[in-house]
This record gives sequence, structure tokens and C-alpha cells, in this order.
Amino acid sequence: MTDAGEIRGKNALSSCENERTTHNRWIPRAHRVHALGGVNVMRHATVLKPELLGIKVKPVSRSKLAVGVVSYLNTKPLIFGLQSLAPNLRVQVAPPSELARRLREKRLDVALVSVSEYFSRPDYGLIPESAICGDGYVRSVLLFSRVPIEQARTICLDPESLTSNALIKVLCRWHFSIEPTWAMRSRRSDPAVVLEKGKNEAVLVIGNAALRMSGRFPYEYDLGQEWWRLTGLPFVFAVWVVRPGTEVGDLPAVLRQSLQLGLAHLDRIADEAARALRLDPGLCLNYLRAMIRYELTERTWQGMARFFEMCSILGICPPCPPPALARWLNRDNDHLAEPRITGRMPVLPNKERIQPRARRH
Repeated sequence: MTDAGEIRGKNALSSCENERTTHNRWIPRAHRVHALGGVNVMRHATVLKPELLGIKVKPVSRSKLAVGVVSYLNTKPLIFGLQSLAPNLRVQVAPPSELARRLREKRLDVALVSVSEYFSRPDYGLIPESAICGDGYVRSVLLFSRVPIEQARTICLDPESLTSNALIKVLCRWHFSIEPTWAMRSRRSDPAVVLEKGKNEAVLVIGNAALRMSGRFPYEYDLGQEWWRLTGLPFVFAVWVVRPGTEVGDLPAVLRQSLQLGLAHLDRIADEAARALRLDPGLCLNYLRAMIRYELTERTWQGMARFFEMCSILGICPPCPPPALARWLNRDNDHLAEPRITGRMPVLPNKERIQPRARRH
């Protein structure tokens, strides 16, 4: 199966088939999102509540836990009914890296944080009722390059990211088979300017900046799709992490109901987001419905386990997995013992056999 894509050169625009006519992973026009007027399409300042849309929700919990959330477009279905179902929750809204810091500082009890933060402490708990996952294209985690990725000597990472920074390192090792030098741009810097005028051949960009930059540079790689090409598995970007020693009470049930409420009103959420962010409602609905997955299924657990193994080999996280992941790994390791085909790409064997592989042309 091939995808129709587009190649943007300096003076011409021509069509090609992905994977067959070019070594670059072109992102199809159908999978591109274009931001309007510099609006941050990934981060909306407020947490959307059902009551704002005329939807009545009966409170079911008196929990007073401090809960951290990210008010991105792709998280709105997860947290749609959170404060209505549990009005006493002390909800804090912040970027993923800031939530991770607050969780480590014990300023939060539970937070929706990057999966790499979950890997970082063996004593972290996990609430598996919902998560942010992708199974192929995710649109908003992109690597832009002035040269084919195999020729990139320096890659500039995104200061807002934790998991995506780890993911590109994993992909460079086992997918692109390169060993670049890593740099980190400042939070105030424009990633497009960094790539155009800096010394870096490639730059990793997430969120709104990635959506705005799509199509501007000749080489563009969707990391969600590259992960799928490498492993044939979904990728888990964020999970509900519990600070050690925290009693979560009925919060798992609240999170489950919040997701159910969000999915039941996905069209309303998309319409409201489109108005707030000045985007097409159909675009928002397709993004939420087709690009993002919200449940930890068997395959997403496999993807998370594979990513943990690779991160631990590279020293990105400790070799000892957190308890919930350890239980899943110990439950049945047979599916990791030998290579098998999932989708189009073979699932890698166990970590003792993982070796960098050459790219297919």
C-alpha cells in the first residue's frame, strides 16, 4: 500500500508515491493540517466543560486530588467531563514538561504526562483507563530537514517535548541508522528560523508550530508514521501517571466516564474547538476521530513495551519498568520472543536481538 504525497522543492511541486519513488517519507496532503493566522491549534487556554455546550452532567465523585492536564486539542475528549464529574478536583493546566516537573515536586497527585516521564521512575503508578495514542500518522509530531535524514549531522530537539525527543533518538538508532549530534533550541526561538538560518540540518517540532510548518521544507517526517513503519505498532504519547504514595480512590472511574462522555460528544467538541481555534470543524473532527486513539489496548501496550525497551537500551530511562508495565511484560513475554508481522512492518524481536537496520529504498 502506498500513499499519495507531495514533494516541495525550491521551484516546483510534483507528485510521487511514498516509499517507492523516494527515500523520504512524504506526508500526504490529506494528512496535513494547516493552522490559520498563527492560532495555536494544539493548545486552547481553557478546559472545555459539557455545561458550556448545554450538556448536563451529574457529579459522581468528591475527590479532591490535584490533577494535571494538558488542554491540547487531542486531549479534549479525555478531559471533557472531568471537572463536571468531580467538581472538587484541583485541576491544573500546563504543558507536558511542566506537568512532569510538578509531579516530581509533589505538587500534583496525578497528571497526564509524556510516556517517557512515566518510564523515568520505577515507582510511578498508572491509571490505564485512557491515554493519548496514535497508530500511524499523528500530524503534529514532525521532523523537518533541509537534507535527507540520512545526511543530517545535527538535529535540534523541541524544548516543549519529552516523549518526542526520545522517539526521534530511537528512530535515528534503529530506523534511520544515523548518529547525529543533538541540540536544543530555546523556547522562544522560531523553529523555522532555526532550521533556515541555523547550523542544524533538521529540527523536531510538535504541536502548533509543526502544523504551521508542514509543507515548508523539502523533507518532512511524521514520527508516528515512522514508528509504525519500524515496528508495525501504535505509539503511546501520554498516560495518566500517579505520584508514589497517592491513593487515587474513584478517579479511574471518573476518567473512564470522562472519556466516554467526550467520545459521545466528539462532534460538539470538534465544533467548539473549530470556533475557538478558527479551524474547519470537519478537520478537527477527523483529527480527533481518525488520528488519535484514547485507549490502552493490547497493541498499544505492545507499542509502549517496545518503546520502553528501546529507551532503556539507549539510557533514556532506567532499565527497571514501572509496576504496571512490569506486570504486563511479565504476564506473557511470548509475543516479544520472536519476530512476527503486524500490519506491514515486522515487530522487532526482544531487546537482546535489536540491532540498527539499514533503511529501505
